[in-house]
Amino acid sequence: MSNILNHVIAIERTLAGEPVLTWPSVSLSRIVHEGAVRTCRLFDPAASSEERIARIAAAWLDAARQQMTAAHALDPSVVPESQQEWERAQRAVRDAGLSIRYNDRGRPVAAVLGEVSAPFKVNLTDASRLTPGCSPAWYRISGC
Repeated sequence: MSNILNHVIAIERTLAGEPVLTWPSVSLSRIVHEGAVRTCRLFDPAASSEERIARIAAAWLDAARQQMTAAHALDPSVVPESQQEWERAQRAVRDAGLSIRYNDRGRPVAAVLGEVSAPFKVNLTDASRLTPGCSPAWYRISGC
């Protein structure tokens, strides 16, 4: 959510005419759209409570896993901290009664609650099809 907020603030600054050199406006609109789609998917009222809980756990685990992977690749000094965050997320998810499903290579791929399994990876293109379109749809422009 903080990433989305940073991008929304940058869009506001861009629209006010203040230069924001970090991100082009098309990228800003796309990341905000993707963040909104992810958030709406997590709290989808059409999904069961179990499915929402599993999706939230999967999103948290995936973020912790990505942080750990990035730390190994970019900044070895934060590897211990990111490893602790990953372990804390796993413990919290398991303490809440969920389990973690692994693929044949031993990599975590989904959070499981009872009969419900929520994958770490989400197809945002399919998820965004469930949201109403509006003009102008900058996220479509950014995909061109």
